[in-house]
Amino acid sequence: MKNIFPLSLFVFLSIYPSSIFAEVKTRLVAEERGNGLASYTLVIPSADFKKDTLLELANKYLSTNSEVKLLQLGIYTEDGAAHDAAGKKIFDITYGVWKREFERRTLENTFPVAELLKYGSSSTLRIRFPGGQPEEIAISGVSAFHRSIDNWELNLLYVSLVRQGFGKEKQLIPSFYFRVMKRITQPEAGVVAESVAHLIGASKPEIHFRQDEWYIFDAGYPWVNPFVHSSSPPSEAEAAKSVEFVCRPTEEKACYELH
Repeated sequence: MKNIFPLSLFVFLSIYPSSIFAEVKTRLVAEERGNGLASYTLVIPSADFKKDTLLELANKYLSTNSEVKLLQLGIYTEDGAAHDAAGKKIFDITYGVWKREFERRTLENTFPVAELLKYGSSSTLRIRFPGGQPEEIAISGVSAFHRSIDNWELNLLYVSLVRQGFGKEKQLIPSFYFRVMKRITQPEAGVVAESVAHLIGASKPEIHFRQDEWYIFDAGYPWVNPFVHSSSPPSEAEAAKSVEFVCRPTEEKACYELH
């Protein structure tokens, strides 16, 4: 008799999620997998954008990707918002172009969005409902978006997974965009980047640092970040006050300052 309850529980857990997902029409609009990394972008009906449903989706993808070192899942209700989340995809933009696009998209930025992020022992779901403040739900470990590393308070603004390289050398590279709460030097950025890379476990991560949230000229960063953006853009002079570093801990020169 002692084995009946575990078996019954297993059967229940196996059936229950499938009955939930049968009612939610998820549409996969983007997927990247490789090198122990996985990223998915889903669109679901607005009526199904509920906390319980989002948690069920998050746990489903965590379960089916238990072997990956880094998992990212974005959940949207509009195709346009889902594609915008992939970054600007434009290089050499001017401040004027960015400001115009930022202001236009901010006016339209009323869509709900959820993001699951797992790396190391941490997995966290963050949700922004229309007109509301973002909410974070810790699924395991400490927050994947806010943590202290090497005595630095880091706020993770955005993560992108992009294929880089050519031919057989092409591989999926994760880029982490952090906001640091005080001014950071190049040597300090290199030390913190190494610690972050160790947590992620990916072979060739890129780690970005700024004191603010304005990765204005970065093609991989979205025009508007729905979780952290302000309603008013900074002036070009205000944005220039923060140093910006991109660090690749596996390379000989680990960090570069961007101007």
